[in-house]
Amino acid sequence: ALGSLSSLQKPGTEKQPDSVHIEIESTAANDTTLSSSDLERIESYGLLTNISDGGLGIDVWQGSEKKFLLNILKAMPSTSGYRTTQDLLHRALLTRNDVSLMKSKGSQEPGDDFLTARIEKLTAMGYFSDAVKLYTANPEKPYHERLARAGVVAMMLDGQTSLACLETNVLQEKFKDLPFWQQAADICGYFMGRMGQERPQPAEATTVPNAALSSKVLQQISENSKYRYAIKEISDFEALSHLEKAALVSEKRIDYSGLEKNKFLDFSPLSTALFMRDESLPEQHKIALFTLRADHGFSSTESL
Repeated sequence: ALGSLSSLQKPGTEKQPDSVHIEIESTAANDTTLSSSDLERIESYGLLTNISDGGLGIDVWQGSEKKFLLNILKAMPSTSGYRTTQDLLHRALLTRNDVSLMKSKGSQEPGDDFLTARIEKLTAMGYFSDAVKLYTANPEKPYHERLARAGVVAMMLDGQTSLACLETNVLQEKFKDLPFWQQAADICGYFMGRMGQERPQPAEATTVPNAALSSKVLQQISENSKYRYAIKEISDFEALSHLEKAALVSEKRIDYSGLEKNKFLDFSPLSTALFMRDESLPEQHKIALFTLRADHGFSSTESL
């Protein structure tokens, strides 16, 4: 089914960049050993439990080879350009499924699981709120850094900074040596300070962070109230981390003055969805952006 979806692309959308990739920073502290039954339980979580609510059925992946599905899911672009195809993929990602009905061949790398992959794909498609809901459908602490990061990234991109920072504060002790969590703790300190809340003390890392891994964008946001990021080259904006993009939009720090409205076509679905929630987006860009999202199948013409 996913293979069929990946082949259905509207002409003109083939070159849409995809922001699904999230680097895995491995340390021994990342991994919690799970039994195969515990992992299957986590991978089976979903928001759509019945066909009547739009789900595709708990046996939707019955007989499919799990590793093949994971590879297809990662490889397929986040937009096809067809509303029906986008809706079908969206529902497939949200469907509660019985992973034990899948075929599993060989060992499975920790963090490379069906729940994390679906959260990452939803995020790449710009369905931030659904990605957060799917992450929080798991009542347990994330067993791996990649799953934890996928959840915090989705929360940040959805503008749920308080929830993202609460999750970061809970998890940073476990992942304190990894640059992502150091940056997340720093920007959360700024967010909470700006909201008049007590800034949590960051967990002390056992390794010294590489200066090259620090973010100049996040530093400018926290230290310079007049700082604005001017979008000049689309590739430069797309090269920013998810944390940097989320912080820029949440703090209304993007300067759109040098951006032509027809250039939105060249942004990733993640970025266009992020722009749509930016209250500082100029009026002349809104219709062009909303029309693009509808044309690529992410929004209905009724909502437009």
